[in-house]
Parts: sequence; structure tokens; C-alpha cells
Amino acid sequence: MQTEDGGYAFVGLKEVPLKKEKTMKIWIGKLNAKGNLLWEKVLNNSGKYDVSFAIAPSLSGGIVVAVSGDQKYWFMEFDKSGKSKWKKTFRGDAVPCFLIRTQDGNYVAVISYSRESGKKGKLIKLSRRGTVLWTTSFGK
Repeated sequence: MQTEDGGYAFVGLKEVPLKKEKTMKIWIGKLNAKGNLLWEKVLNNSGKYDVSFAIAPSLSGGIVVAVSGDQKYWFMEFDKSGKSKWKKTFRGDAVPCFLIRTQDGNYVAVISYSRESGKKGKLIKLSRRGTVLWTTSFGK
């Protein structure tokens, strides 16, 4: 995602060593306009495999990311320098697959579940500080 200062922010997976094997961890970072790394974070969760899905710009010039793994999903905001501002965690096998900043400066995320779970998808609206404003379900 291109940031307001002309740089780029990203969220993805990075291979890291774990005892005698390697695992994938969530990797979040910021590049300047020339592609030089300004900061990066590797989230150290307890599981062997995490999945990242969505990123949106924050009003403060940082980023908000939505990620999932280990039977939970969460949203986090990082400021321009990579400092964590807030984190909101939810339990369940859901996958945040889309995140946008709304015109009022808050965020809306689309949350999906595997077909096998039989659960409905949902939309979650979060405040700019990560408080849940509302949720609504959709689908069968």
C-alpha cells in the first residue's frame, strides 16, 4: 500500500527459524519512496503458521492491519515509526479479508469463515482506536 508520504507499507509472511525447523510469521513494515526499509515488525505468535490479510492507512499517517492465525484474528495500528498504538483481538477461526478506512476515520473489515464451519461472514466497524462500533452478519 502506498502511504501518504510517498512510501509504502506492507503486511505479509516471513520465514523465521523455530528450533530445528522454519516457520512463517506475520511481517509488517514500511519503506520510503526509494524502497529503503524504514522499520519492520515480525509478530511472534505461539503458533507455527500465521496468515496476514489486510492493510489500511490510519488518520495519523501510520497503518492498521488485520491478521489471523492460531484460532484468533486481530487488528493493530502502528504509527509512522512502527510503534504499536493499539491491538484488538477476537477468538475464532475467522479470516479478515478486507479492511478499509471509512470517510469518518474509522475502519470496516470483512470477516469470512471456511465453508466447512457453517458460520456466516460478518462486517465489523472499528473506531480509530480499535473499539468495536458494530457488527453485522451476512451469508447463509
